[in-house]
Amino acid sequence: MATRTLDFYFDFISPFGYLASLRVDALAAKYGRTCRWHSMLLGISVLKVMGMKPLPTYPLKGPYLKRDMERYIRRHGITINRQAKPASPLPAGRCFHWLKSQDEARAQAFAERLHERLGAAVHAE
Repeated sequence: MATRTLDFYFDFISPFGYLASLRVDALAAKYGRTCRWHSMLLGISVLKVMGMKPLPTYPLKGPYLKRDMERYIRRHGITINRQAKPASPLPAGRCFHWLKSQDEARAQAFAERLHERLGAAVHAE
């Protein structure tokens, strides 16, 4: 029987995408699936194509997202120190996709390291 695949889409500038990246492989394995990582540009797909504004600019969503993030990291016993985000996720995405065309595991390792270098390092408490 062929292994089924879970496709994981993330943006290098999204802290929620980073948090998901910490658990997605284990979740896929739990259900007998492999996980394929895909970098995307959230700003293009959501903001430009769908015509939405960034979620934090909506009156109730901004404070809720902050609270939801705090609740998530508390529940999973982690801390996050995201002091900076890339000015543009485009160079990181291009590098990721080039690496992925050569070696998917290497591309995933690159994405994990880059998240940490951006200040999104998460540590178990």
